[in-house]
Amino acid sequence: MNNDRVKVYLSGPMDHCTDEEKKAWRNLVKEYFPGSIDPTRHNYENPDYAGKLHHEIVELDKRDIRNCDVLLVRYLRPSAGTCMEIIYAWTLGKPVVIWCEKDTILSPWVSYHSTSIVHSFDDMIQKIMEVME
Repeated sequence: MNNDRVKVYLSGPMDHCTDEEKKAWRNLVKEYFPGSIDPTRHNYENPDYAGKLHHEIVELDKRDIRNCDVLLVRYLRPSAGTCMEIIYAWTLGKPVVIWCEKDTILSPWVSYHSTSIVHSFDDMIQKIMEVME
């Protein structure tokens, strides 16, 4: 499959993260998968979102997950939202690729609901291509 056509939802922690922590890895993945769905495009810290209810924000993310081909999780630390996205994608039958450091201790729930666990950028790219074949 052509990388340009693969829609990868870029899941990972955002609360209490710097812009660099939120966006650097996502921007790198988007270089390889330009069709990626990046939830940071919604600036929830923007005053325009201040009046939005939580369910509206969650529904935007759920819509994006329904429209993706694969959920990629950059697992840097536990995150309630990220874990919810994993479960949601898994229930939809979407492949879930977890990208974390080798020494990361994952919850049994995260491991169980993943298609694959990888420990490097290159392995992540390869795994996404494999699950899309």
